[in-house]
Amino acid sequence: MRKLPRNQWIEFGFWMFFTISAFALTFGFDREVNMYKFGAAGWPRIIIAVVFFAALGQLLQSLFKAEDPDEKSATDVVSEETHEPLGINMWLMLGVPLVYALTVESLGFYFTTPFFLMAYLYLTGERRLGFLIGVPIGIYLFLSILFTKFLYVGLPTGNLPGFYGFGTWVVEILQ
Repeated sequence: MRKLPRNQWIEFGFWMFFTISAFALTFGFDREVNMYKFGAAGWPRIIIAVVFFAALGQLLQSLFKAEDPDEKSATDVVSEETHEPLGINMWLMLGVPLVYALTVESLGFYFTTPFFLMAYLYLTGERRLGFLIGVPIGIYLFLSILFTKFLYVGLPTGNLPGFYGFGTWVVEILQ
């Protein structure tokens, strides 16, 4: 078992606090839903559990991974591959999800998500065109089908003309 830096413990603590708090909040809207046997809090609890166990798995993997003196952090790799100053890349990594969160309600999940995923994948250092297109489309289709067809959860279709039409068209195709 190796010693982890303080920032990894802080990050793990943040995710544990976030998931436990989010789980506790689901009891405020846990009501029976006729069409869905798990109730209104069913799918949020599943997503919260996935985040919880992903954070726990990442911590355990880091703890029990053999030490490698040549190992670089993710920020070192991204800044070397993109040849950009780390500060700019860091602000972009924080800014892209913020822009996505601010626009997803107006432009809709079905329009903005593929562009967000491509942009974020590019910022993490991916440059192969096939991956920049294929991976976001795969994630987009998986999430769209999961929420629309299996969980019966309405994702934002957008409220601006054109974007709303596109979002509802995608939902009709998926149902």
